[in-house]
Amino acid sequence: MSQRAEKLAERLRIFNTQVVTFVENCTQENWHKICGREDWTIGVVARHIGAGHYDIMKWPSKTLDSFCSAGSLKTSPRYFLGS
Repeated sequence: MSQRAEKLAERLRIFNTQVVTFVENCTQENWHKICGREDWTIGVVARHIGAGHYDIMKWPSKTLDSFCSAGSLKTSPRYFLGS
């Protein structure tokens, strides 16, 4: 992995850890407070972040699937991804 990719991956890991820690420790009262910038509750913002992470995790598989269907790869991407 390139140095740039490693730095980005580390930033994402740190951000993910911070969000998970925040959500796990958020009180019920705070969960329903409104975030000023988004005008959404903290719970909705947390779900929005989680949904975005889920979509991001699907990108490599979709990319590999398109290469396979185009005949660029001989082995299914599921073999490499363990799915």
